[in-house]
Amino acid sequence: MSSLRCFVLLACACCPPSLCAGEFSPLSPPLEVRPFALTERSGNVVRRDDLRGKVWIAHFFYPTCQGPCTKTVPVMRKVHEVFAGKPDIVLVSVALTGDEPSLLQQFANDHRADPSQWLFLTDPDKSDAILDVVQKSFFQTAVRKPDGKPGDEIDHTTSLLVIDRQGMMRGYIDGTDPANVPALVAKVRQVAGVLCPVPRWSSSTTRYSRSARSSQSVRPIGRPARPPGPPCRKTSHGSGSLNWPLLLSVSAPTTSRANTLIRCPSGRV
Repeated sequence: MSSLRCFVLLACACCPPSLCAGEFSPLSPPLEVRPFALTERSGNVVRRDDLRGKVWIAHFFYPTCQGPCTKTVPVMRKVHEVFAGKPDIVLVSVALTGDEPSLLQQFANDHRADPSQWLFLTDPDKSDAILDVVQKSFFQTAVRKPDGKPGDEIDHTTSLLVIDRQGMMRGYIDGTDPANVPALVAKVRQVAGVLCPVPRWSSSTTRYSRSARSSQSVRPIGRPARPPGPPCRKTSHGSGSLNWPLLLSVSAPTTSRANTLIRCPSGRV
């Protein structure tokens, strides 16, 4: 990734709320979250790859913050309420002051955070290593103020990042304005139920297989073989529809009658 792109991302993530409020800012192309290993309030270590398969919202704060955190934490709580009971949607709050897990546990309890859905991460070694993680893994601003006072020690982003199931940052929104919750929720739902292309209908036969290792079978079009597994939710564009899972490697004739899109397997969000 070029240094110019990093600079643009940091600049946009720190733009004044008056310029960012109400609009979700997409990243195109998406930016990969780099590997990290942080301690959760439970004492367990959470790594980037542990969140693969989840759609998550990254948030940066610290428990004693008297500045913007007093606005971003309530926004996160509202989002948490919206997605309560949706196991494939996870909130990740990164504490910037290297707090002990017990302090984060108390903070999480005060905000009624479900431990399976709202994670609180930090590096409890009391150094500024956590700030490096925010800068190098998430490409966000997090720097200690040389003359900072208690409750105002760290200059940090107020952006909430939406990260997809592959660990790619899809964009961000200002987290200080509760009016932004609907736009954030809508984006999370979109990313969680991303529309994925599937084979075109054809006037002749089409070859389907779950993977390169599986045996291929040929069926007349209109009666495709259905591999085992849960069906995807589907959205048809044109005539015809499909009701079997994604993850099909496909070779099909170019002649087609319609395109069909299906949603990647996931819980209803």
